[in-house]
Amino acid sequence: MCALIVVDLTHPASVPHELASIVPFLPSVPVFPIISDQQQPYSMFEHLLRYPWVRKPVEFVSDSALESVVAEIVAQVSARPR
Repeated sequence: MCALIVVDLTHPASVPHELASIVPFLPSVPVFPIISDQQQPYSMFEHLLRYPWVRKPVEFVSDSALESVVAEIVAQVSARPR
């Protein structure tokens, strides 16, 4: 099992299908979408936001900033009570 899912929406190829197959069936696993600040989420992503365990996308400005964005997400999950 995993404690969280970090998914990059910047250039989604198979991501929409994978999320549609995973999200409805794993309510105990929070999904943290990330996306380049130059992009918009794919059109059907908004439907996944109805699941409370899917967070709003977090933007990153560059590949070098990506590490700190992911570290912040992991820290959020690590801090929550079990």
